[in-house]
Amino acid sequence: MLECCVFSTAQFRNTFETPIALSRDSKCSAKDRILGDARSAELARLTATFVLRRTGDVLKAYLPPRVEQVVFCKMSQLQIDVYRAFLRSKAVLSLTTSAGPGGNAPAQTASALSCLTSLKKVANDPQLVHEDCVTHADSKSSESQYAGIVKLFPKGYTGDEFESGKLRCLDALLAAIQKQKGKVVCRSLTSEQLGLWLITPSPHRRLSFQTSVKR
Repeated sequence: MLECCVFSTAQFRNTFETPIALSRDSKCSAKDRILGDARSAELARLTATFVLRRTGDVLKAYLPPRVEQVVFCKMSQLQIDVYRAFLRSKAVLSLTTSAGPGGNAPAQTASALSCLTSLKKVANDPQLVHEDCVTHADSKSSESQYAGIVKLFPKGYTGDEFESGKLRCLDALLAAIQKQKGKVVCRSLTSEQLGLWLITPSPHRRLSFQTSVKR
């Protein structure tokens, strides 16, 4: 590393980290924003002398044009029923009625994020919330968003019924592509959801990029 780029921890924090962090705040002053942008540009200039950064532009000359398609997958009736039940739950209703000055903002934020996560899981596959619904089947607490929802699932539900609009669409796409002997890369934001999608007779290999804690 070049000598001009060597800083102590305190020097780096005072010169770059603190001003740049302040400039990223939505409520920062114009002066802090200008200083932070200048320090960020200076840091990028210094690190560019020994850090090689490559973008996807390098591969464009070797790859065919990329085609992006957004497919709308209609939810199954079970997904719709469970989704609406979540919206009517005490947890969601308490968020809409308790908002305002004097409320516990951190607690409300955490509860809101939890509800949004559950709704996202339902939209992907109701199996992702089934276990929680069973666990909280008899809960009457206003903090529970799962109370009473398990009764919406079919009796003897195992998750093998393909009650996911996305999973049905994916299964049809994989079957069509397999007939043409094509290859597919399925990407998911969560390993839990990817595990559900990989329940297929087609040959596949899973890359989770998980590292053992011992390492």
